[in-house]
Amino acid sequence: MEKSRLISKLGNLYSTKLYYPISLFIFGSIPLLYKLSNVPKGLSSNELLTRNDLINHTYNLNYLLHHLSTFLFSSYLVVLNYLNYHSLILIRLSGYAVGLIAIFLFSYIARTFTNKFIGTITTILFATSLWFLQIIRNNHNLQYYSFAILLGIFISILYYRKKSINFIVILSSILLGLSFYVPGMIWFALLFIIINFKAIRLEIHSLSRKYKLISLAILLLILTPIVYESVHSHNLIYSALFIPSSINLHHLLTQFINYPKMLFVQNNPVLSSSIGKLPFINFASAIILIFSSIWLYKNKTNTLTEYIYFSFILDWVLCTLNGDRSIYIILPLLSLLVSVGLFYLYGEWKRIFPKNPYPNFLANLLLGLLVASIGLYQILLYFIVWPHTPQVLSLYSHYL
Repeated sequence: MEKSRLISKLGNLYSTKLYYPISLFIFGSIPLLYKLSNVPKGLSSNELLTRNDLINHTYNLNYLLHHLSTFLFSSYLVVLNYLNYHSLILIRLSGYAVGLIAIFLFSYIARTFTNKFIGTITTILFATSLWFLQIIRNNHNLQYYSFAILLGIFISILYYRKKSINFIVILSSILLGLSFYVPGMIWFALLFIIINFKAIRLEIHSLSRKYKLISLAILLLILTPIVYESVHSHNLIYSALFIPSSINLHHLLTQFINYPKMLFVQNNPVLSSSIGKLPFINFASAIILIFSSIWLYKNKTNTLTEYIYFSFILDWVLCTLNGDRSIYIILPLLSLLVSVGLFYLYGEWKRIFPKNPYPNFLANLLLGLLVASIGLYQILLYFIVWPHTPQVLSLYSHYL
């Protein structure tokens, strides 16, 4: 009786399609939480300072008022302060919700661009990426880069699927406001507006006055904290715009050349985010990106394709001005293009063998094995190799 009841419940779960988000939640939580306090084993100087400030109850409402530009993370620290919690695992846990949002956003977009099978398996690649695990679990300054650029694409998909325009305009206002809180993201938000300007203008013109006022009020409300802080600190404006206060031409040229090199050829071995000289994009993914470029060329008139293309150019400019940190902005987009490349290969295979089940089974098997091997490789890099590199050992050198 109990067994049949359980089977019935599972059947109901499958029929309502809740099984996928639940499975995604469980799968996404595993790499984000596994050995959170032990990888790396030590504390960085920033983590140690944060922990000591929690012990000394530094994070209070007064602190929050003076750190409104980092409102989300600062609010989290204030909550920990009032609960009198100061363990390392709780400090690192701040990126967990951010990571889950990124995984769900990526999955939705990948499944929309490709199909359910390709979108699902490439979400595994995204969730196990070395760069993704590094910034989500160990760097709250870069955590929001894991999904920020995906939000614009997400809103575009909602628009082209003709969802509620009132909802989309409000969501766009929230995106535009929040982009000021992630260094450099305001440029990508403006790029999104420029590319979709005609459609946005028509939709705003047809929007009721009530929703126009609501959208404007939300935008002003989100921008108030950063405007308040900018009055007291002009450096915050440079930080939000991702513009350096001084420019060295030789340094700019070096960083301009290093951008594609660090992505595909050789990373900077002194960075804590690198393992030896391994590039940000592994060899298998780099090969798949070649097929993504073919797909982009065939769909060059699409506004989403324009957004992706100009995003790479914009990120190259930002990376030239600011160095390697800007690369993290574009990495979610590269992961999405890997998904598109696999979908293109899959489609070409299906075109050659349209009805034969055996080649189709072979294609699914080979793609599954490829993704599983890349995912396992990335997991081993993060959990075993990366914590024992000299750069990480020197950075996470504080022990309690």
